[in-house]
Amino acid sequence: GDYCVFHGVTCNDASEVTAIDLRENNLSGSISTQIGQLNNLEFIRLDGNSISGTIPTQIGQLIKLTKLRMEDNALTGTIPSEIGNLVEMT
Repeated sequence: GDYCVFHGVTCNDASEVTAIDLRENNLSGSISTQIGQLNNLEFIRLDGNSISGTIPTQIGQLIKLTKLRMEDNALTGTIPSEIGNLVEMT
């Protein structure tokens, strides 16, 4: 499928997902471990939803990530140490 047409999803010219902005979208459920496969992701905003569960360790695979916002959710657990791999974070 072409994820680039989805609300809140931005892609580059090669149709690779580079940004997900789904803040305040009344989302629930957990963050999939498959998020680590979006290796061109630079920007994630999931703040202001009802996302539960833990932050998957695979988030540390998103080495191009510069912005990550997940506050104001129902997340539990600790921030994974793998987040230290995200050296481009501002």
